[in-house]
Amino acid sequence: KKNSISKPVDINQNPLIDISLFEEARLYRPMTGKVYKMLPVETIRGCPFTCRFCNSPDQMKLYKGLGSNFYRKKKMELVYKELKYFKDVHKVEYNYFWADTFLAMNSKEFDEFCEMYSKIKLPFWVQTRPETINDYKVKKLAEVGLDRVSFGVEHGNEEFRAKILDRRWKNKDIIDKLKIP
Repeated sequence: KKNSISKPVDINQNPLIDISLFEEARLYRPMTGKVYKMLPVETIRGCPFTCRFCNSPDQMKLYKGLGSNFYRKKKMELVYKELKYFKDVHKVEYNYFWADTFLAMNSKEFDEFCEMYSKIKLPFWVQTRPETINDYKVKKLAEVGLDRVSFGVEHGNEEFRAKILDRRWKNKDIIDKLKIP
């Protein structure tokens, strides 16, 4: 018997992660030449982009057909509650934001994140796409603790990237974005 597809989990209803399930040593990771106690922090599930190599576009279509949305964002007050809990109770020293495209947020959400994270005062790392950044965002994120950014470029050949992956950025534009101080 084939099981039916269930609705996506409401990420705003998930309980706080019980990290006591993990060995203490599992929480330490090297980052930028140091070792930190670090936890991944979820802000979104899915991705709004339609890259051909990714499962998110198919998931979006599948769940839309079921009257639901695969791409979900966690409320900033819940992200703050989790970050504060991890910092105060579990003594986390560094945060890794677990999101396919961290900066897939509008200006209001971005400003809300920066305001919220300014109270956490820990270094953090994000993954995003070059087209989601600009001077303003890099400056604001650096002010609140941004330590590292990983960018999804996927391939250095523009023609391959456009025709096969449906990523239509020019190498020059990507390089310019990656040079933002």
